Amino acid sequence: QSPSHTYADAGNYTVTLVAFSDEGCSDTASRQSSIEPLPQLGFEVNDACFGSAVVFNDTSSVSTGAISNWQWDFGDGVTSGVQTPSHIYATTGNFTVQLIATTASGCTDTLLKSVNVFPVPAADFSANDVCLNGQTGFVDQSQITGGGSFTYSWNMGDNTSDSVANPQHIYLQAGTYMVNLSITSQQGCSSAISKPVTVFPLPVPAFTAGNVCLNFPVQINDNSGISQGNITGWSWSLGDSATSTAQNPTHFYSAAGTYPVTLTVMSDQGCEATITDSVEIYAPPTPQPIAGSGCVNEGIAFSDTSSGSNNTIVSYDWSFGNGNTSVNPSPSNVYTTAGTYTAILTTINDNGCRSTQSVQVVVSPLPVAGFTANPACLNTPVQFNSTSTIPSGSITGYSWDFGDGSGISSLQNPYYAYTQPGTYTVTLVVYSGDGCMDTTVRTIVVNPLPTPNFTSLNATGCGPLPVQFNDSSFINSGNIVSWDWDFGDGGSSSQQNPVHTYTTSGSYPVTLTTTSDSGCVNTITINNAVSVYPGPMAEFEPDPKETNILNPNFNFINLSNGALTYYWTFGDGGSSTVFEPQHAYADTGNYLVTLYVTNAYGCRDTVQHPVRVNPIFSWWIPNAFTPNGDGSNEGFNVKGEYIVNVELTIFNRWGEKIFFSEGRENADWDGSVMGSAVRAQEGVYVYTVRVEDVWGQFHEKIGHVSLVR
Repeated sequence: QSPSHTYADAGNYTVTLVAFSDEGCSDTASRQSSIEPLPQLGFEVNDACFGSAVVFNDTSSVSTGAISNWQWDFGDGVTSGVQTPSHIYATTGNFTVQLIATTASGCTDTLLKSVNVFPVPAADFSANDVCLNGQTGFVDQSQITGGGSFTYSWNMGDNTSDSVANPQHIYLQAGTYMVNLSITSQQGCSSAISKPVTVFPLPVPAFTAGNVCLNFPVQINDNSGISQGNITGWSWSLGDSATSTAQNPTHFYSAAGTYPVTLTVMSDQGCEATITDSVEIYAPPTPQPIAGSGCVNEGIAFSDTSSGSNNTIVSYDWSFGNGNTSVNPSPSNVYTTAGTYTAILTTINDNGCRSTQSVQVVVSPLPVAGFTANPACLNTPVQFNSTSTIPSGSITGYSWDFGDGSGISSLQNPYYAYTQPGTYTVTLVVYSGDGCMDTTVRTIVVNPLPTPNFTSLNATGCGPLPVQFNDSSFINSGNIVSWDWDFGDGGSSSQQNPVHTYTTSGSYPVTLTTTSDSGCVNTITINNAVSVYPGPMAEFEPDPKETNILNPNFNFINLSNGALTYYWTFGDGGSSTVFEPQHAYADTGNYLVTLYVTNAYGCRDTVQHPVRVNPIFSWWIPNAFTPNGDGSNEGFNVKGEYIVNVELTIFNRWGEKIFFSEGRENADWDGSVMGSAVRAQEGVYVYTVRVEDVWGQFHEKIGHVSLVR
């Protein structure tokens, strides 16, 4: 009855209605119906990323007419009436978007589409600051709601890029780089972040270390630098297992050679850099000085015998130990004093290294030539005495030239006789055992000899015979200054005209030696110059030689020889001419007896002997005394004649000495003990007595004395 119909297409349609009654009757009605076209809805929309405006691009159309109204429902409660809106969703998700478009004819249509709003990833990363040439590691820390993967785009800030999640990058220069990371999710959403990355500069290691000579320190000076920050650490490897952390170390190397020195410097950011250079330790020279031996005032040669590559010597410095020096390679030096010297050689090689070595130098002393000579006289061997000396060692050679054209000698103390008077130059050269020599020259005057001669008066007679000698010597030049006489009997004289008495018979040669003022000596001997007749020999022996006054008679035994007459005197006025007289003395005393004898030549001799007539010596000793104070017989002592000294000692029965006296007038023993107040008891005591008489004779006795009170 009232149908609805949907036309599939717009257009003008004739609608016919045929109505039927229940009786089957029908009626038909037709009318023109205009069917307006619906709008053909469409819009373009892309899924969007959160935060981005979603643009809805309307593509709706209508075949006739126009669309006059658009109603948008973005599915999040937000609507819009513009044909092509844009919308920013406040959340992520899937939204159904409805578009209702109305044509001018009032036809509407609706279109639904869904749109996805994807979450936007949060880009993030971490990176380590590194040192130049170090590898910077980037670690992606990006996130996205709901998870998912990304695509990466790295801008390293140095015009390089990368697309991996966690790239590694080496910067070629130090500095701060702004690194940008851009990520895109699987839905195409992207985000980016920029962070600075610092590439610290490396320190620039550098050092200087001069090459040095062995045994000298190597001073290593750090010259390192850094463009930013500070160097805070140094690590040295010195090439001989030694290390150091000092900035500017000093090091001694124990052997010559080339050593690699490595320096690693560290910055305050922990950046390190290393450099290796070398230092050369030069071998010092090894001087080997040698020295010759020599004498004082001679040039002694020195040289250096060192060899080897380290002994390319550019400088020599010699110190010879006596204050002298030289810079010659092979110098010589003169020592003015003998001794052992230490010569020191310091050499510098082509590397500037210096070494010192010493050598002992023995400088032998010069002998000091000298000689003395006796006065030189014609035809008289002159003794030349070498007085040469040497401080040490010995003189081993002598060379004499006596200056007369022919005389030479190699003896130490030669004799040489000149045959002509005159002045000669004598040269002595002496040589030591070390070959050192010295020369001395002296002039010697050869003087003429004196011509000795003499005469004598009273040269014949009895002895003692005084003979007068008269000198008649002469000399051609100069003067005779001394005369030495030898009278042939052991006697001599230095007078010019002496008198000499001969006491023994015989014929005597007389020799005169004359000496000139130049010391020249000549001698003459005249044999049998003096004749002395033999004399008698007077001798006797008294018998006895000593007696006492009780028998004062002496016999004289004549022992004389060669005598004809005899004359005796007895010393008391008596005399005799008999051969062997007897004589009696009238008194005691000492007498000198003289015998005079004469021979056939009238020569006499005399002899004397003493005789003695002694008095009679007597002494006595009492055998008891009474020291009782009655004034009689109070003391005990020795009595006698011709006594000059007495020693008296008293002993008791036990051998103890209780008294002693001595002297010409010695004290008596008074019965006391050693002169004290203690009195000896009555009894028998032993005494010893020693008596000296006037003739020096001693008399001793031991006896007993009784002390009675």
